[in-house]
Amino acid sequence: LKQDLYEHGRAASLLYGHELAHALESVSNGSISHGEAVGVGMIFASVIAERCIDQYPHAYTILHKNLIEKLGLMTVIPSHI
Repeated sequence: LKQDLYEHGRAASLLYGHELAHALESVSNGSISHGEAVGVGMIFASVIAERCIDQYPHAYTILHKNLIEKLGLMTVIPSHI
């Protein structure tokens, strides 16, 4: 990551899903793991892309959800958050 200080290459891809993830981890007081939070963040990012990019298919969001479910991670923000 030192070679990509401005997050244009590899570092940018490592941040995928992390924006919402850090917020979820914080408001959950640690009850949501980092991995679970990133999974939800990735689905969230896909939903945003769906709404903002005309050619982004809903099928990509479903793919995100299905893959994250197969990993045994949550796919929605718990109602107590």
